Amino acid sequence: MRAFEIIQEADPQRIQNLAQKVASLPPEVNERLLDKLENILKLAHRDDGAVTPAGQAIRALGKIKDVDLQKNQFFRVVAKEMVGHELTVNEIATIAQAIKRDKNINFEEFKKISSSLDKIITTYNLSDNTQGFYNDLFFNAPSRSGPAEVLFATMSKSITKEGKGDLQVSEGEGGTTEVEVKAGKTSGRFRDADVKRLASSNLGNLRDSFLEAYPAPIVTGWSIPAIIDGMKKPEYDANDMLARTMEIFRALFPKNSYEEAFESAMKASNDGGARKAYALANIETYFKAKGQKPMAFLFINASSAPYKTCYVDSYEDIANGADKTLTLDPGLAYVVDQSAGDEEYPKISLSAG
Repeated sequence: MRAFEIIQEADPQRIQNLAQKVASLPPEVNERLLDKLENILKLAHRDDGAVTPAGQAIRALGKIKDVDLQKNQFFRVVAKEMVGHELTVNEIATIAQAIKRDKNINFEEFKKISSSLDKIITTYNLSDNTQGFYNDLFFNAPSRSGPAEVLFATMSKSITKEGKGDLQVSEGEGGTTEVEVKAGKTSGRFRDADVKRLASSNLGNLRDSFLEAYPAPIVTGWSIPAIIDGMKKPEYDANDMLARTMEIFRALFPKNSYEEAFESAMKASNDGGARKAYALANIETYFKAKGQKPMAFLFINASSAPYKTCYVDSYEDIANGADKTLTLDPGLAYVVDQSAGDEEYPKISLSAG
C-alpha cells in the first residue's frame, strides 16, 4: 500500500504489523529502504504534523550556527534537496556534523588551480544519493545568487554569501577574501549592472547604425565569426564593417587593454584569437566595474560530474596566465546584439593546462 494510504487510514494494528515486518528484515536490507519505512511510521504516528522527513533535516540544520543557514534561511533549501534525494538519517547527521565542525569543505582543494567537487566537499562520496544531492544543490540558486554560491555558503561556516553574489572566505585573524564564482553547465558570464553602466551611452546608436548598413544574418545579431565571414563578402565593405565593429568594441569595453589584439585577429580572420582578446577585454572591464578591488575567482565547469573547478587568486593571474598555465575558453559573443539579451557578453570558462 502507498505511504499516503497508510497515513490516511492510520490503522494502529496495520502500523504495528508493518513495524514488526520492518524489525524482522535481515541486516543486509538497504538502509535507505528502512529509513523510508521509518518515516512512514513516524508520519502515521504524528500528533501535530511536526515529524516529517523534511522536518528532520530542517531541525538538524537549524541547530547549526551559520549565518547563511540561519539569517538567509538557506537551511530550508538544503533540507528540501536532502529530502528530495532521500538521504538517510545517518547521512544527514554526518553532513550536519561536518558543517558544524567546519570540516565539510577542504580549503586546500577549494583553492587549487585545478580540482573538483568530490575533492572539495568531504562528504560528497558518502553515497550515490549524496553525490546527487550536492550536484543538484549546486544549481539551486535562489534570488540574487548564482550556481554554486548557496552550496558553498551553506556547507562551511568560513564561507558567507554577501551582496549580489560574491562569496566571502574567512582567512583567520579577521581577514577575508572575496571570491567571484563563475559557474554553469559550460561557464559563466562577466556581465551585471555594474559592467553595463561602464558601456558608452552611444552603444545603442552604434548598433542600430551597424544593423542598418549590414542586416544581421540571424535573429540574435552579428557574432565574431559571422563578422569575419561578412568581411570576406564582396557585397560588404570590409574596412567599414571592421571600423564599425571596433567602435562597438570600444563602447562595450572603454579603455581596455586588448583593442589592438582584437583588431589584429579580426583582420587576420583569426576567430580564436579574436574571441580570446574579446573575452579578456570583458573580464578586464568587469574588474574595473568592481572598483579594481582585490578578488579571487572560482570557475566551475558543471558539464559532467564531478564538476571541475579552477581557482585563481586575482584578475592579474587571469590576465598573465591566459597564455601560459591557464586555458581561456570563450563562448560565442554577439558583438552586435539585436536580441536585447546581453549576448555581447560571452560565456567564459577557465581551466588549468
